[in-house]
Amino acid sequence: MKTNSQIMLSPKLYLGDIDGDSLNELIEVDGRQIHIFKCEYDHKPLLTHVFPSPVKRLIIGDFVVNGREKGKDQIFAILEDGSIRGYAISDDLTEMWWWFTQPNFIHNNEHYIVGDFDGDGADEIMVYNPSNGSIKLFEKEVNGILKEMTGYSLGNLSSHDLKRKLLITGNFGQTRDRDDLLVIDKSRGQVKRFDTATDSNGVKTFWSAFTSKTNLFSKDDDVIVANLYGSPYDELLIRKYNTGTYKMFALEYNNGNLRTIDQVDIGQLPVQAQKGTIIASKVRDKNFRYERGGIRRDDILFFNDKNREFIRTDARFDKNASKRTYWWAYTSNLICEPVPSVQKKPWAIILCRFKGMPGNTAIEKFFREIYTPGSGGLVEYWHDVSLGSIDVSGTKVFGWVELEFERKDAALKRDKLIDAAIKACQNVGIDPINGFHKQLAVFTHDFSQPNAPAGANWRTPGWGQFWLDGSADGQGRVSAPPHGHNGSFLAHEMGHGMNFKHDLKADLTTPYGDRNCIMSAMAIKGFTHPKWNKTFGPSMSFPQLDIKNLFYKRRIYTADKYWSTNGLSFNMAPQNDRRINASLGAIIPTSSSSGWDYYLEYIRPNGWNKGLSKPILVIRRVVGNTAAFLGEIELPVTLHAKKSWREPSGNVLFTIQKIRSDERMIKVILTKPKFRTVGIASTITKIATKKPIVNRLTVKPIIKITK
Repeated sequence: MKTNSQIMLSPKLYLGDIDGDSLNELIEVDGRQIHIFKCEYDHKPLLTHVFPSPVKRLIIGDFVVNGREKGKDQIFAILEDGSIRGYAISDDLTEMWWWFTQPNFIHNNEHYIVGDFDGDGADEIMVYNPSNGSIKLFEKEVNGILKEMTGYSLGNLSSHDLKRKLLITGNFGQTRDRDDLLVIDKSRGQVKRFDTATDSNGVKTFWSAFTSKTNLFSKDDDVIVANLYGSPYDELLIRKYNTGTYKMFALEYNNGNLRTIDQVDIGQLPVQAQKGTIIASKVRDKNFRYERGGIRRDDILFFNDKNREFIRTDARFDKNASKRTYWWAYTSNLICEPVPSVQKKPWAIILCRFKGMPGNTAIEKFFREIYTPGSGGLVEYWHDVSLGSIDVSGTKVFGWVELEFERKDAALKRDKLIDAAIKACQNVGIDPINGFHKQLAVFTHDFSQPNAPAGANWRTPGWGQFWLDGSADGQGRVSAPPHGHNGSFLAHEMGHGMNFKHDLKADLTTPYGDRNCIMSAMAIKGFTHPKWNKTFGPSMSFPQLDIKNLFYKRRIYTADKYWSTNGLSFNMAPQNDRRINASLGAIIPTSSSSGWDYYLEYIRPNGWNKGLSKPILVIRRVVGNTAAFLGEIELPVTLHAKKSWREPSGNVLFTIQKIRSDERMIKVILTKPKFRTVGIASTITKIATKKPIVNRLTVKPIIKITK
């Protein structure tokens, strides 16, 4: 979809046909990331892309005449580092491929409108300055670079006052393969139509078609272009701000009044006064557009940025009334999920070499890369596992700095090693303390003596006394010899620096008890990162985040203490799939008087949890200021199958059911057995043959759907 920065649902929400299926996807901006997902009731994810710098704005359109990218919208990201970076989707539709990087030429006070103004089959970018009314056109060169377009003239646009106007593209004139332009004066309620044309000298230009009368709308109304009827021409849709009602006009002069469209009914377009905004986009499958011209018609999307209410309304044909209309498709408030205030926690990474010894280029390369924003390393890890709450992007890597002692004297406790690293920085004028959350000292050797046996560690007879102590100290600072040069170790120890504690086993005392959470590293389900061939993952658990108030509170299913009377059931989705209608965590009291709760989390083997072999429901509880692992249930392979496990300490039977083939969501069923059975809880697998237990608790739905 061609971006118009003056008409957007939200500064964080864009639309574009990124995968080339002729339907527009939603693109959500999330700091340095963009999340691309289908504009459908379950918001199926397409992909996530990470940029090296936070995203300011996106420019989306099809900017090529031919080639593998043609037919799939490309994304030009304006980043806070002052660059524009161009990307197109990969052939297998799984990632965005970098195309070009250049300095940003669009100022913060300027708008941009994407359209094919010269008819060559590739979109251009119209840059508009509302303060002075200036317009410039930019096009993509063969090498991908954007430069100012030549061989065109503003024509009749030059003789009109363009200051503080709304500019909208569409197809209104006689040229089918070129975008025309509307100049909207919202202060006067007036429309000026300019058609793209080619003058007698072959110059591409704009010709004035007409100027309407004034007071067609008020300054606060939504004014958008949409194909409402299905003809080759676009129309004007106006939503009255004060009432939320609609008017439809053909962009025809009609003595200056514009012709009212009465062949299209507003149907179920959302009528909401003084809130939200609308945009036109093709999102409904064209195979269901049976009416004449149906594949040309635009659907209408509504978004209220204040409460995140999103409503999709589809262009439809009412057979009973023999009239084109609009029908409600679904409502959601799962887009642009608000996060707690971002906590900036930059670290000072200190590369240390022993006195008289060199540094290590491979070690330096690894640490500089994993702390570089956009690399897919620990900056992105902490953003993702904290649900956007923890930002370590200000981390700096210093070194190599020379320690005051030789390697043979390095078998010290971790706090002494870290103190030495800080002092080595200060000796050369580097301040690794002020402006940093914590310090992480990197060393080149595991032992203070050479020739250690392969695979040796601190337990190896005769070598423990030479071992460099690596881990977090009592202040949350980290010592990292080579045995800690991997993503899992570093994330775990950084977690201590952020006051996360070790997970516990079911006995509530033994640490490192949860293989599904980073705070049990290294006894975890990690995976080998393909970029660095080192262990990373898993993510942070739901209870660990909730203890720190970092979880989405409204996405937690909370049962009352009397739930066991009738049992309960509810749906769950993983933390990293938050746009589907399900709870992302659940808190269930064991009984009305027990004083402790179950914490439930559904995890799939993707993202930072690639080390899992199967999707699982994890059952935990909170003990003090940390989490304890009680058990887990693997998701059955067969659709509609169930698996059960009785947790003995609270005597609750947990059952999970596979309700979707894509495994994005599961059903969780809880019952309280009438008596305790002696022995170990058993696992039962069966195919559901009875009607599942109905959740009798009152839970406000997050999303409504209709077929």
